[in-house]
Amino acid sequence: MTSAARAYELPDDSLTEVVAEARLGNVVYLVRDGERVAVVQGTEARIRELEDVALAADAQLRAEAESARKTLALVEQSFPEGSPVGQSVRALLDERVAAAEDIADLAAARAAMARIEAGEETVSFAQLVAELEEPGE
Repeated sequence: MTSAARAYELPDDSLTEVVAEARLGNVVYLVRDGERVAVVQGTEARIRELEDVALAADAQLRAEAESARKTLALVEQSFPEGSPVGQSVRALLDERVAAAEDIADLAAARAAMARIEAGEETVSFAQLVAELEEPGE
């Protein structure tokens, strides 16, 4: 679980090099006594990173679903409907697909939260409902 993000306004001369490096897309580690204690990363770079993770998770989901479909087809050919073994394999495949969907959903949610934290405009639920109810658009 991650903690809430905090924003601190920096004095003009404080951490100038660190911020400049982060804006260039570099990840900058802050070190105390030889140990990494914090990381500074440009907002756009972080969003791209999380979106890449979401895309990879989505690709993995598709691959898992395709693998599950192929395996299910083999199970259906090999075991008559209602067979205990066939039912067990179907249940395992359902769990595998559900887990892959959860991973993809989590990655997409993290990417969306990063965009929101970066200042992307959001739409309130009331505004969304109003837009959906507008006729003819």
